Amino acid sequence: LFGATVAATLPLLRLRRLLREWRPDLVHAHLPPAELYARLALLGSGPHPPLVISKHNDEPFYYWPALEGLGRWVARRARRMIVISNAVRAYMRDRLGISDALMRTVHYGIDPRPYDAVDPQASERLRAAWGAEPGDLVIGTVARLVPQKALHVLLTAFARFATKIQVDVDAA
Repeated sequence: LFGATVAATLPLLRLRRLLREWRPDLVHAHLPPAELYARLALLGSGPHPPLVISKHNDEPFYYWPALEGLGRWVARRARRMIVISNAVRAYMRDRLGISDALMRTVHYGIDPRPYDAVDPQASERLRAAWGAEPGDLVIGTVARLVPQKALHVLLTAFARFATKIQVDVDAA
């Protein structure tokens, strides 16, 4: 237990020292462990830079009420919370009681222009490597394999879509 306490405390002490030395204008943290370390490092250091935290999803980190309480404590002491969607905003408001006034939504943005320049022959070679015929619809996803991503819902939707396409083809 002593070793684990020391191991958890050393990064906090190092962060406090760095904040005193660097004197940043702003501290940003992402993910609950980093948010907690940042908030604790700012405690008792007199005037300190504002803390901004960013939330990219609902928190699987809050397994127990005590952890949820820590998350709430940290979030309410941040100057701002950046959320990436209305769903994350609603989660933070409804689950952690975070004020809408504290949060700012900054949606992810993907510039589609690079995909306009994809070489059609390269695309056809890839489709052929996957065994897809020229008229076949190819659908995919890129995601972490965690329950939060609900890939089972996506697979169910793919199956329903495939069934619907087959029914439409059979009816034609």
